[in-house]
Amino acid sequence: MEPCRKKRCDVLLVALRFDDSSTREERRGHDPAAAVSNIFSIFAATCQKVYSIGAHACVDETLIQFRGRCRFRMYMPSTPAKNGIKVMCLTVAHSSYLYNAYIYVEKDSDGATLSEEGKKFY
Repeated sequence: MEPCRKKRCDVLLVALRFDDSSTREERRGHDPAAAVSNIFSIFAATCQKVYSIGAHACVDETLIQFRGRCRFRMYMPSTPAKNGIKVMCLTVAHSSYLYNAYIYVEKDSDGATLSEEGKKFY
């Protein structure tokens, strides 16, 4: 990567934030993924707006590689990326388009970060 682009990327990584740190501790009481759950739910809602799922859907889990500090980081030895954040996904079977997803944060938390509308289908 060119030195100028690298500097620009480094500045963006330091300056770009998707979370309000002043309210994070309050939200973390009921949502362990409070730092990323808002932007993640916006992403999932946008995926639902621009695509119609049709008749063939698949529920699957994926591991997003992450080695930082996180209390819900998972270790899955059977995947190429061994450490990361587990995401449960509803995808379109023939195109692998992500239709809906939530972050798996701990045991017995399935669907805890879904909206009330999303919980109807859980």
